[in-house]
Amino acid sequence: MAVSPFSDGTPQASQWPIPPLHFFDHEINVPVGMAGTYMYHSHNGFQAVSASGPLIVVDRLKKGEKLPYHYDDEKIIFVQDTFTENFTTIEKGLIAIPFSWSGEAAAILVNGKGGGSSNGTACNASLSTIDVEPGKIYRLRFIGATALTFASIAIEDHDSLEIIEADG
Repeated sequence: MAVSPFSDGTPQASQWPIPPLHFFDHEINVPVGMAGTYMYHSHNGFQAVSASGPLIVVDRLKKGEKLPYHYDDEKIIFVQDTFTENFTTIEKGLIAIPFSWSGEAAAILVNGKGGGSSNGTACNASLSTIDVEPGKIYRLRFIGATALTFASIAIEDHDSLEIIEADG
């Protein structure tokens, strides 16, 4: 995507934070050939953990034109981490000298749902599920929106997986 120096960078240096109860309109000029899976996220403090979401840019096809690959449906798999420590405590530890680790994530969220507990507090009662129908081809758009966690994902009992694109 095009460089956006006033919308993507360090708060107070290359951009001003959006004040509470205000909004910011951002127009994106997507060059031809840049369709794909992206995400938006905050750059203000540790808000990237919660102020984020998918941003899907689709090709504008000419009449009669088809994509170079076929699929019956698509699913977004948006992965985030969540913590029991408050954001201020985590931030202070990350920039402290010496460094102070606040601990692992309390849970990993998939499409906003997660399982697990920390300090006896459960994170959602149900896990995220992705419903699919046998025999159909799905395009899975994976977005790793974790702040401090490396997450591994596995897909069981499938004969093939073809990677058609890697973005952003």
